[in-house]
Amino acid sequence: MPYKLNIPGHMFESELKIIESWAKSISKNGVVVEVGSFFGRSAVCWAMSADPSVKIYCGDVFSEKFTTGPGSVPMFGELAGHPLPNTTYYQWNDFKENVKDFPNVIPMRGKCPQGISYPGDAIDIFFLDAAHTNPSDWDNITYFSQFLKPNSMICGHDYYYPFPDVIENVKRLEDLYNTKATIYDGGGSLWSINISPKVDNTAKLSDVSNKYTKTRPKR
Repeated sequence: MPYKLNIPGHMFESELKIIESWAKSISKNGVVVEVGSFFGRSAVCWAMSADPSVKIYCGDVFSEKFTTGPGSVPMFGELAGHPLPNTTYYQWNDFKENVKDFPNVIPMRGKCPQGISYPGDAIDIFFLDAAHTNPSDWDNITYFSQFLKPNSMICGHDYYYPFPDVIENVKRLEDLYNTKATIYDGGGSLWSINISPKVDNTAKLSDVSNKYTKTRPKR
């Protein structure tokens, strides 16, 4: 199977299988940008499923370490790879260890989008699984949308009622691109919007030009 269920995260195997199918659709030398990579559960799925020539940019704050609270993990959390209670994790080192066999995985460490360096590669798939609240989520959508290729895709995780901003943003994208999102039921909460035909992303998402430059300098 093209994923590793022993990597902590918040994603069911059924959802990883959908990511697998998305990854396999990307042409050689394509580009994925994922914001909210955590320990790399989905990043490794992208890497194992896509052609090795596909670049996979992974944005996250990647904390040096954090300790989880005492609450027990419910069964659905265990199935999704939820971190264990009362456990100290070394997220940045663990992420690097999890993706070490995939040279096409490129970490972008920092708060996205303002704290990372993105070189401006044209994007085939943009995947968002980060704060689940605005303005952070919409800022990321706004920033990375300017790099979308023709016939690209915006997609994300956690389209359900505890995250109303995710639902709101999907509706905003439907209106902006005059299309309907696909919501993947059956034990998961993934969503996607195909961007076809190409639109003027910068014009549609007007705050791109005055919030962030198209490429950020390396730090």
